[in-house]
Amino acid sequence: MKTVSAFANYLDGRIIFGIKDDRTVLGVENVQQLMLQVEHAINDEISPRPSYTLSTCTREGCQLVVLSVCKGLNPPYYYQNRAYMRSDTSTAPVDAAQLRQLVLQGRALAYEELPASKQDLSFKQLEAEFQKVLGIEALNNDLLKTLGLVNRQGYTYAGQLLSDSPGPYHASLDIARFGESSSIFLHRESLEDCSVLYQYHRVLELLDAWYAQYEQVSGFYREKRIQIPREACREALVNALVHRDYSLRVGIRVAAYPDRLEITSPGGLPSGLSLAEYLSGRISVPRNAILAQVFHRLSIMERFATGVRRIQESYMDFLQKPSFLVTENTVTVVLPKVSYTEVHERKVYVSNRKAVQQRVLSLFFTTETITRSDVEHQLGISITSAKRVLAGMVQSYLVKKEGDGPATRYRRM
Repeated sequence: MKTVSAFANYLDGRIIFGIKDDRTVLGVENVQQLMLQVEHAINDEISPRPSYTLSTCTREGCQLVVLSVCKGLNPPYYYQNRAYMRSDTSTAPVDAAQLRQLVLQGRALAYEELPASKQDLSFKQLEAEFQKVLGIEALNNDLLKTLGLVNRQGYTYAGQLLSDSPGPYHASLDIARFGESSSIFLHRESLEDCSVLYQYHRVLELLDAWYAQYEQVSGFYREKRIQIPREACREALVNALVHRDYSLRVGIRVAAYPDRLEITSPGGLPSGLSLAEYLSGRISVPRNAILAQVFHRLSIMERFATGVRRIQESYMDFLQKPSFLVTENTVTVVLPKVSYTEVHERKVYVSNRKAVQQRVLSLFFTTETITRSDVEHQLGISITSAKRVLAGMVQSYLVKKEGDGPATRYRRM
């Protein structure tokens, strides 16, 4: 009956009577009697009554009884006052947080729709954001209702999260900057009792300082370069704030290392979203639709279901790639620092071919002929990129190639 509870709570499943755990087929002697016993047990011991069917089948000449249980519409489904879930090949009781989620599913509610635990709330920061982005005069009660931050019972939990002072232990965020090892703290800050909007702006402010753009001399020019794509940082942070499980009293963790940034949010993937669908970035199952809508109206979220794809696209021109670590209770996005290797040079130099060719032609101001090595060192590019640039200039009749092998030189035409 524990397994029946688990299937009814989470996922359709089948229980086959007449087969041992090692898959040895024994069969059922009295099929009708067993089916009656199973039916009575479910009706008497599982509450509320789940949807199920009993059928028979034959295997290796033996009759079997198949109990098919459907995922129910009114969870939680209890067996002896406890709700269960499947964990690998076993069945285990759900914990307090999982039970809350089942209760909310049964009531067709998201956690953010529940009444706020604190009703004395102010929205100065939210009002300022709407005034800046949408040009409203004031954040009145009608707009709060439209946004889903208040209803007939008062403020919702989403409203509490967006308020100036939601109270301690609500939606905390810890951010730390580490040195060469995780035991060396260069900066540590806990963002509690503040709006999720303040968390968003404060974290970005710190990350912009820690992973600031820098300039590097390449050939005759200074070029701006990044350490971690800012768009990736922003999208990973927004995803953590909007899609985390707020029923868990655990904070978001932002860890800044010399070689990478890690953002971990509490709660696994939302129910109904597979890992493959999450990584494809084409399907959106927002855990907190009210928060997502507010962030969208404030132009913080551009479109639903684009965050993961935008993170991946921001690394398109680099060898380093982001990674996504998903467990039952957490989602972690790892953003590595980038290095300007041949992949990025192709974007910088080939896409801006005329400017690059002009820089090569400027080398002839002081000499009649140049080598591939001259282009490589003066422009600060790789051997492959230098060959590609010179080959294109030969085809365009900008330079003439003389000699072969190590003796190859190029003369302006």
